[in-house]
Amino acid sequence: MKQFCIFFLLVLCAIAPAGAADLRVEAMSVTLTEHWERVKPAEDADAFTLNWKGRGAVPLQALVLRQAAEVKVTDQAFYDQMREKWNSSFGGAAAIGWMEMGEIRWLACRRPSHDQAATVFHLVTVFQGRAYSLLFFSAPRLNALPAQAMELVRRTHFGDHVHRWAKLRSFALRPPPKEMAKLVKEEEVRLGKAALLMGYVVEANDKAITWTFDGFNWSSGDRARRKKTPFSVQGKLELQAPEVMAAGLSAQLTLEKGSGKGMDMARAGMRLRDFCADQASFDAALEQLGKGVTTAMSKLLSRPGGGCEVVQTDRALTLEARPGETLRKALDQAPTPHLIVPEGQVHALVLELAMLKSDRGDQLGDSLLPDVWIVTVYLPSMAKPAQL
Repeated sequence: MKQFCIFFLLVLCAIAPAGAADLRVEAMSVTLTEHWERVKPAEDADAFTLNWKGRGAVPLQALVLRQAAEVKVTDQAFYDQMREKWNSSFGGAAAIGWMEMGEIRWLACRRPSHDQAATVFHLVTVFQGRAYSLLFFSAPRLNALPAQAMELVRRTHFGDHVHRWAKLRSFALRPPPKEMAKLVKEEEVRLGKAALLMGYVVEANDKAITWTFDGFNWSSGDRARRKKTPFSVQGKLELQAPEVMAAGLSAQLTLEKGSGKGMDMARAGMRLRDFCADQASFDAALEQLGKGVTTAMSKLLSRPGGGCEVVQTDRALTLEARPGETLRKALDQAPTPHLIVPEGQVHALVLELAMLKSDRGDQLGDSLLPDVWIVTVYLPSMAKPAQL
């Protein structure tokens, strides 16, 4: 199977400078003043952290969750669930009520932190079937939200029209049986006399790649004295990508501890790119992907501009997990979809997720796993404004 030509780069999020543009989470924008310092997040952080650096009587920190949550019930039922959750978790220590800022209505909970060292204000609102959260941490035993926090809430707004990406199709790509048999032979030759692969299972769908390897390791020394030790290795690479996305993707890599000496490390990569192309070429690329062939899509991704004026997006990350470890990382920003493109053109977003070869090329699975892919294609979608 022909593969995408892919080069994974680590993407780091920098601290936003003073007076920076809005902090964006899907449909929600938070306008920051120069007194809010945006802290550089860890790659797997679930929230943006903001520290208040201006004048104020009390210390203040804000968290903005980096991805909205899908609401599968009515808005009112969701708010009722949040009330029940807060009451169940904090009992009489939780003060719950409504806060209205312009047209936005927030359900707010004031409670002490778990260590009693701070007062936590948790605000949540639902917009177009997605729940957005703001959290503020300030001095203990505080009754009211500090004025600086109130101003940040006032500067939080939702656009009249929300530009999102809607998932079109996902493809699980793996070599056909004959090609897989060749890769097994290649794996056996590469392992040489050090190990013997007795059985394997490699599966893929649009959400995960899983694998199991069983076999024996041979001890070194004279052939007559060599002993074999069994090994069993299992692993899973999972994709968390919403059906409708404005920003926020994550991947999770798990390498089970297993038995015996099998894989010392599993390595995976995720890459997000957008491109413009004519409709016929785009349709042909999708048809090829459905047959497990990536040639046409690779060609489109190699000339991203196409017939549209787009700035090429190319964001990537790598994950490395050791036995018994689960690692999750996130790409927290997607490009803005172009809803107006020349007639007959398409602006698309492609997400690639795949296992990678180890740095030294000596790990179990280095021949079998990198030819298994998950490819997800998104197209622009525009949501109409909702009444809050």
